[in-house]
Amino acid sequence: DTSMSVSNTGTESFEFQCLLHTYYKLQAVENIGIEGLQGLSYIDQLQGRKIVEEKYEKLKIDKETDWIYKKASKVSVDNGLRTVVMRGSKRGPKTSV
Repeated sequence: DTSMSVSNTGTESFEFQCLLHTYYKLQAVENIGIEGLQGLSYIDQLQGRKIVEEKYEKLKIDKETDWIYKKASKVSVDNGLRTVVMRGSKRGPKTSV
């Protein structure tokens, strides 16, 4: 479990965001397949935050990628040797690829 708290010690309100990344050692990226994103919309950071719908059942990464999926609830990453399954919370997790 991880928790974070933010305290505003000033008199003005402010916006705050927190993003925690999980990194997995998975060998060569060309061997990785990602499942569980088909049909979801994502923000393509490399195309000016363009909204795109994922069309692939098994996503392969073959180029520079910076995508944010807002509604991913269960994603599996397979590198041919092992599969890592990530499950989101009820709060609508964001998954970055």
